[in-house]
Amino acid sequence: MASRLPAKSLKVTAPGFAMPGASIQVKVSGLKWREAFTVSVDDTTLATGKAPLFFAATATISLGAAEGSKTVVATGSAADRTGSCSVTVAKDGGAAGLTKRI
Repeated sequence: MASRLPAKSLKVTAPGFAMPGASIQVKVSGLKWREAFTVSVDDTTLATGKAPLFFAATATISLGAAEGSKTVVATGSAADRTGSCSVTVAKDGGAAGLTKRI
């Protein structure tokens, strides 16, 4: 019988901005070794994997061509082991192209 992992907020990191259609790397930390995880956007699973012994788990996903704010959600082996972060999808020269003028 497998032991149940405690509820936990996972740490999910991804670039803050992405171009439409670009692939981004998502890192998920807080998983136990060999714990299965999924990465989803808009309730669509885009990647699955198992956590490595050392370092954060990683997955590469494509956010599609639709512009706007997306929430990337990672879920561990139980529904109460989740984390999320936001990514803004914008064309070059849009929000992703903003720079501070000195």
